[in-house]
Amino acid sequence: MPATVIVGAQWGDEGKGKIVDLLAQDSDVVCRYQGGPNAGHTIVSGGETFALHHVPSGILCGKLCVVGAGCVVDPGLLVDELDELERRGVSTESVRVSGNAHLIMPWHVAIDSASERRLGRLQIGTTRRGIGPAYADKAARIGIRVQDILDPKILRQKFETALAEKNVVLERVHGVPPLELEELAERMEACAVRLRPYVADVSLLVDRALREGRRVLLEGDDLLALSEAEMRRVRGARVRLGLRLRPPRRLRPSRSAATAPSSRTPSAPICSSPRATPTIPPRSTNRSRRCLPPASSPMSGSNDAAPPCTCAWWRTPWSRP
Repeated sequence: MPATVIVGAQWGDEGKGKIVDLLAQDSDVVCRYQGGPNAGHTIVSGGETFALHHVPSGILCGKLCVVGAGCVVDPGLLVDELDELERRGVSTESVRVSGNAHLIMPWHVAIDSASERRLGRLQIGTTRRGIGPAYADKAARIGIRVQDILDPKILRQKFETALAEKNVVLERVHGVPPLELEELAERMEACAVRLRPYVADVSLLVDRALREGRRVLLEGDDLLALSEAEMRRVRGARVRLGLRLRPPRRLRPSRSAATAPSSRTPSAPICSSPRATPTIPPRSTNRSRRCLPPASSPMSGSNDAAPPCTCAWWRTPWSRP
Protein backbone atom coordinates (compact mmCIF):
# COMPACT_ATOMS: atom_id res chain seq x y z
CA MET A 1 0.00 0.00 0.00
CA PRO A 2 1.49 3.40 -0.97
CA ALA A 3 2.03 6.13 1.60
CA THR A 4 -0.08 9.29 1.82
CA VAL A 5 1.67 12.67 1.92
CA ILE A 6 0.14 15.77 3.54
CA VAL A 7 1.36 19.18 2.31
CA GLY A 8 0.14 22.75 2.82
CA ALA A 9 -1.44 24.42 -0.20
CA GLN A 10 -0.88 28.00 1.02
CA TRP A 11 1.56 29.83 3.35
CA GLY A 12 1.21 27.71 6.48
CA ASP A 13 -1.32 27.24 9.29
CA GLU A 14 -3.85 25.73 6.88
CA GLY A 15 -4.92 23.17 9.45
CA LYS A 16 -2.55 20.38 8.37
CA GLY A 17 -2.38 19.15 11.95
CA LYS A 18 -6.12 18.54 12.06
CA ILE A 19 -6.00 16.51 8.85
CA VAL A 20 -2.92 14.59 9.94
CA ASP A 21 -4.47 13.65 13.27
CA LEU A 22 -7.68 12.52 11.59
CA LEU A 23 -5.84 10.30 9.08
CA ALA A 24 -3.37 9.08 11.73
CA GLN A 25 -6.14 7.20 13.47
CA ASP A 26 -6.38 4.84 10.46
CA SER A 27 -2.63 4.65 9.79
CA ASP A 28 0.02 2.27 11.09
CA VAL A 29 3.04 4.61 10.82
CA VAL A 30 3.03 8.41 11.06
CA CYS A 31 6.18 10.19 9.84
CA ARG A 32 7.44 13.75 9.93
CA TYR A 33 9.80 13.98 6.98
CA GLN A 34 10.71 17.68 7.03
CA GLY A 35 10.58 20.84 9.16
CA GLY A 36 11.28 21.90 12.72
CA PRO A 37 9.43 23.03 15.84
CA ASN A 38 8.36 26.39 14.40
CA ALA A 39 4.69 25.50 14.75
CA GLY A 40 2.76 22.69 16.34
CA HIS A 41 -0.35 20.60 16.30
CA THR A 42 -2.85 21.44 19.04
CA ILE A 43 -5.11 18.45 19.66
CA VAL A 44 -7.89 17.87 22.16
CA SER A 45 -8.14 14.18 23.03
CA GLY A 46 -10.11 12.74 25.92
CA GLY A 47 -10.82 16.21 27.23
CA GLU A 48 -7.09 17.04 27.41
CA THR A 49 -5.24 19.50 25.18
CA PHE A 50 -1.88 18.47 23.71
CA ALA A 51 0.49 20.84 21.85
CA LEU A 52 2.96 18.80 19.78
CA HIS A 53 5.95 20.32 17.99
CA HIS A 54 8.29 17.44 17.12
CA VAL A 55 6.41 14.22 17.84
CA PRO A 56 3.77 13.28 15.22
CA SER A 57 0.21 13.37 16.51
CA GLY A 58 -0.08 9.62 15.92
CA ILE A 59 1.53 9.21 19.34
CA LEU A 60 -1.90 9.81 20.90
CA CYS A 61 -3.25 6.83 18.94
CA GLY A 62 -0.41 4.51 19.90
CA LYS A 63 1.03 4.51 16.35
CA LEU A 64 4.68 4.14 15.36
CA CYS A 65 5.87 7.77 15.13
CA VAL A 66 8.92 8.66 13.05
CA VAL A 67 10.95 11.87 12.91
CA GLY A 68 12.77 11.66 9.59
CA ALA A 69 16.17 12.73 8.32
CA GLY A 70 14.76 15.87 6.70
CA CYS A 71 13.78 17.34 10.07
CA VAL A 72 15.81 19.58 12.35
CA VAL A 73 15.39 18.65 16.00
CA ASP A 74 15.70 20.85 19.06
CA PRO A 75 16.93 18.31 21.65
CA GLY A 76 15.79 20.30 24.68
CA LEU A 77 12.32 20.86 23.25
CA LEU A 78 11.99 17.21 22.21
CA VAL A 79 12.99 16.02 25.70
CA ASP A 80 10.44 18.37 27.27
CA GLU A 81 7.77 17.11 24.87
CA LEU A 82 8.51 13.45 25.60
CA ASP A 83 8.56 14.07 29.35
CA GLU A 84 5.26 15.95 29.20
CA LEU A 85 3.59 13.14 27.24
CA GLU A 86 4.79 10.53 29.71
CA ARG A 87 3.74 12.67 32.66
CA ARG A 88 0.22 12.72 31.22
CA GLY A 89 0.11 8.96 30.71
CA VAL A 90 0.98 8.78 26.99
CA SER A 91 3.62 6.16 26.17
CA THR A 92 6.53 7.36 24.01
CA GLU A 93 8.00 3.92 23.33
CA SER A 94 6.81 4.09 19.72
CA VAL A 95 8.81 7.25 18.89
CA ARG A 96 11.81 6.86 16.56
CA VAL A 97 14.19 9.66 15.53
CA SER A 98 16.43 9.40 12.49
CA GLY A 99 20.13 9.45 13.25
CA ASN A 100 20.62 11.52 10.08
CA ALA A 101 18.38 14.37 11.24
CA HIS A 102 20.23 17.54 12.24
CA LEU A 103 20.10 19.19 15.65
CA ILE A 104 19.06 22.73 16.46
CA MET A 105 21.78 23.96 18.79
CA PRO A 106 21.73 26.97 21.17
CA TRP A 107 23.77 29.07 18.74
CA HIS A 108 21.18 28.53 16.02
CA VAL A 109 18.50 30.04 18.25
CA ALA A 110 20.80 32.94 19.20
CA ILE A 111 21.72 33.68 15.58
CA ASP A 112 18.09 33.44 14.46
CA SER A 113 16.97 35.96 17.08
CA ALA A 114 19.91 38.29 16.48
CA SER A 115 19.40 38.22 12.70
CA GLU A 116 15.74 39.15 13.02
CA ARG A 117 16.55 42.05 15.33
CA ARG A 118 19.28 43.31 13.01
CA LEU A 119 17.00 43.20 9.96
CA GLY A 120 14.38 45.36 11.65
CA ARG A 121 11.45 46.08 9.33
CA LEU A 122 12.97 43.72 6.73
CA GLN A 123 12.92 40.74 9.08
CA ILE A 124 11.65 37.42 7.75
CA GLY A 125 9.17 36.86 10.57
CA THR A 126 10.54 33.56 11.88
CA THR A 127 9.58 32.01 15.20
CA ARG A 128 13.23 32.56 16.29
CA ARG A 129 13.67 28.92 17.16
CA GLY A 130 16.85 28.44 15.13
CA ILE A 131 15.35 26.41 12.29
CA GLY A 132 16.77 28.44 9.39
CA PRO A 133 20.34 28.56 10.77
CA ALA A 134 20.19 24.82 11.48
CA TYR A 135 19.23 24.09 7.87
CA ALA A 136 21.96 26.48 6.73
CA ASP A 137 24.56 24.46 8.65
CA LYS A 138 23.11 21.28 7.19
CA ALA A 139 23.55 22.65 3.67
CA ALA A 140 27.09 23.77 4.55
CA ARG A 141 27.84 20.27 5.92
CA ILE A 142 28.93 21.58 9.31
CA GLY A 143 25.84 20.68 11.33
CA ILE A 144 25.59 18.23 14.22
CA ARG A 145 23.43 15.19 13.55
CA VAL A 146 21.25 13.19 15.92
CA GLN A 147 23.58 10.20 15.52
CA ASP A 148 26.40 12.26 17.05
CA ILE A 149 24.72 12.08 20.46
CA LEU A 150 25.42 8.33 20.53
CA ASP A 151 29.13 8.97 21.19
CA PRO A 152 29.86 11.51 23.99
CA LYS A 153 33.41 12.16 22.74
CA ILE A 154 32.32 12.93 19.18
CA LEU A 155 29.47 15.08 20.45
CA ARG A 156 31.77 17.11 22.70
CA GLN A 157 34.35 17.59 19.92
CA LYS A 158 31.78 18.77 17.39
CA PHE A 159 30.08 20.95 19.99
CA GLU A 160 33.31 22.75 20.90
CA THR A 161 34.35 23.23 17.27
CA ALA A 162 31.01 24.64 16.18
CA LEU A 163 30.56 26.90 19.21
CA ALA A 164 33.98 28.48 18.73
CA GLU A 165 33.03 29.53 15.19
CA LYS A 166 29.48 30.63 16.04
CA ASN A 167 30.63 32.77 18.95
CA VAL A 168 32.73 34.78 16.50
CA VAL A 169 29.62 35.33 14.35
CA LEU A 170 27.54 36.32 17.37
CA GLU A 171 30.11 38.81 18.64
CA ARG A 172 31.43 40.39 15.44
CA VAL A 173 28.38 40.27 13.17
CA HIS A 174 25.45 40.57 15.56
CA GLY A 175 27.12 42.27 18.52
CA VAL A 176 25.76 39.91 21.17
CA PRO A 177 27.67 38.18 24.02
CA PRO A 178 29.20 34.76 23.25
CA LEU A 179 27.68 31.56 24.58
CA GLU A 180 29.32 29.70 27.47
CA LEU A 181 30.74 26.32 26.50
CA GLU A 182 30.58 24.31 29.72
CA GLU A 183 27.01 25.19 30.69
CA LEU A 184 25.64 24.44 27.22
CA ALA A 185 27.71 21.25 26.86
CA GLU A 186 26.39 19.95 30.19
CA ARG A 187 22.79 20.61 29.14
CA MET A 188 23.42 18.99 25.77
CA GLU A 189 24.84 15.83 27.33
CA ALA A 190 21.80 15.54 29.61
CA CYS A 191 19.53 15.74 26.55
CA ALA A 192 21.71 13.21 24.71
CA VAL A 193 21.35 10.65 27.50
CA ARG A 194 17.57 11.03 27.40
CA LEU A 195 17.28 10.80 23.59
CA ARG A 196 19.69 7.94 22.82
CA PRO A 197 17.06 5.18 23.18
CA TYR A 198 14.92 6.84 20.50
CA VAL A 199 17.59 7.01 17.77
CA ALA A 200 16.99 4.51 14.94
CA ASP A 201 17.43 3.84 11.23
CA VAL A 202 13.99 5.16 10.32
CA SER A 203 14.49 4.74 6.58
CA LEU A 204 14.67 0.99 7.17
CA LEU A 205 11.59 1.05 9.41
CA VAL A 206 9.46 2.99 6.91
CA ASP A 207 10.68 0.98 3.91
CA ARG A 208 9.86 -2.25 5.71
CA ALA A 209 6.40 -0.94 6.62
CA LEU A 210 5.69 -0.07 2.98
CA ARG A 211 6.89 -3.47 1.81
CA GLU A 212 4.57 -5.15 4.31
CA GLY A 213 1.60 -3.16 3.00
CA ARG A 214 1.10 -1.14 6.17
CA ARG A 215 -0.55 2.29 6.01
CA VAL A 216 2.05 5.06 6.21
CA LEU A 217 1.20 8.76 6.62
CA LEU A 218 3.83 11.43 5.84
CA GLU A 219 3.62 15.00 7.10
CA GLY A 220 5.94 17.98 6.75
CA ASP A 221 6.08 21.77 6.63
CA ASP A 222 5.98 21.99 2.83
CA LEU A 223 4.01 25.00 1.56
CA LEU A 224 3.04 25.02 -2.11
CA ALA A 225 2.40 28.78 -2.31
CA LEU A 226 5.99 29.58 -1.37
CA SER A 227 7.99 27.80 -4.05
CA GLU A 228 8.03 24.40 -5.69
CA ALA A 229 5.44 22.37 -7.51
CA GLU A 230 3.46 19.74 -5.63
CA MET A 231 4.95 16.63 -7.21
CA ARG A 232 8.51 17.80 -6.52
CA ARG A 233 7.57 18.17 -2.87
CA VAL A 234 5.94 14.73 -2.79
CA ARG A 235 9.08 13.13 -4.20
CA GLY A 236 11.11 15.15 -1.70
CA ALA A 237 9.26 13.40 1.11
CA ARG A 238 10.73 10.12 -0.08
CA VAL A 239 14.26 11.52 -0.11
CA ARG A 240 13.96 13.18 3.29
CA LEU A 241 12.92 9.88 4.86
CA GLY A 242 15.84 8.08 3.22
CA LEU A 243 13.64 5.86 1.05
CA ARG A 244 14.62 4.50 -2.33
CA LEU A 245 13.59 6.58 -5.33
CA ARG A 246 12.20 3.41 -6.93
CA PRO A 247 9.60 2.07 -7.19
CA PRO A 248 7.64 5.33 -7.61
CA ARG A 249 4.33 3.71 -6.61
CA ARG A 250 5.43 3.82 -2.97
CA LEU A 251 3.83 7.30 -2.75
CA ARG A 252 0.31 8.11 -3.84
CA PRO A 253 -0.75 11.64 -4.92
CA SER A 254 -0.55 13.94 -1.92
CA ARG A 255 -3.40 15.47 0.04
CA SER A 256 -3.13 19.28 0.20
CA ALA A 257 -4.54 21.29 3.10
CA ALA A 258 -6.03 24.72 2.47
CA THR A 259 -8.31 27.10 4.31
CA ALA A 260 -10.30 30.26 3.66
CA PRO A 261 -9.26 32.76 4.78
CA SER A 262 -5.59 32.02 4.24
CA SER A 263 -2.86 33.75 6.24
CA ARG A 264 0.83 34.54 6.42
CA THR A 265 3.34 35.89 8.92
CA PRO A 266 3.15 39.66 9.61
CA SER A 267 6.31 40.69 7.74
CA ALA A 268 5.78 38.62 4.57
CA PRO A 269 3.88 39.86 1.47
CA ILE A 270 0.50 38.30 0.93
CA CYS A 271 -1.69 40.65 -1.16
CA SER A 272 -2.21 44.23 -2.29
CA SER A 273 -5.57 44.72 -0.59
CA PRO A 274 -6.01 46.46 2.75
CA ARG A 275 -8.27 43.55 3.64
CA ALA A 276 -5.14 41.61 4.64
CA THR A 277 -5.50 42.00 8.37
CA PRO A 278 -3.78 40.91 11.57
CA THR A 279 -5.44 37.92 13.14
CA ILE A 280 -5.17 35.85 16.31
CA PRO A 281 -1.95 33.82 16.65
CA PRO A 282 -2.01 30.02 16.55
CA ARG A 283 -2.08 28.45 19.98
CA SER A 284 1.40 26.91 19.89
CA THR A 285 3.40 29.88 18.52
CA ASN A 286 3.98 33.43 19.63
CA ARG A 287 3.71 35.12 16.24
CA SER A 288 0.56 36.58 14.77
CA ARG A 289 -0.73 35.84 11.28
CA ARG A 290 -2.27 38.16 8.70
CA CYS A 291 -5.56 37.04 7.22
CA LEU A 292 -6.34 37.02 3.50
CA PRO A 293 -10.11 36.88 2.85
CA PRO A 294 -11.06 34.64 -0.09
CA ALA A 295 -12.01 37.56 -2.38
CA SER A 296 -8.54 39.13 -2.17
CA SER A 297 -5.75 38.54 -4.66
CA PRO A 298 -3.13 36.22 -3.15
CA MET A 299 -0.07 36.93 -5.22
CA SER A 300 0.76 40.65 -5.20
CA GLY A 301 2.91 42.06 -2.43
CA SER A 302 1.84 44.67 0.10
CA ASN A 303 1.80 44.69 3.87
CA ASP A 304 -1.30 46.89 4.17
CA ALA A 305 -3.23 46.40 7.38
CA ALA A 306 -6.83 46.88 8.47
CA PRO A 307 -8.74 46.29 11.71
CA PRO A 308 -8.21 42.86 13.30
CA CYS A 309 -9.83 39.89 11.63
CA THR A 310 -12.72 38.32 13.50
CA CYS A 311 -12.40 34.77 12.21
CA ALA A 312 -12.10 32.11 14.92
CA TRP A 313 -10.13 29.52 12.91
CA TRP A 314 -6.84 30.01 14.76
CA ARG A 315 -8.51 29.88 18.18
CA THR A 316 -10.05 26.47 17.55
CA PRO A 317 -7.95 23.46 18.63
CA TRP A 318 -8.62 20.17 16.91
CA SER A 319 -11.07 17.95 18.81
CA ARG A 320 -11.27 14.36 17.72
CA PRO A 321 -14.68 13.16 16.50
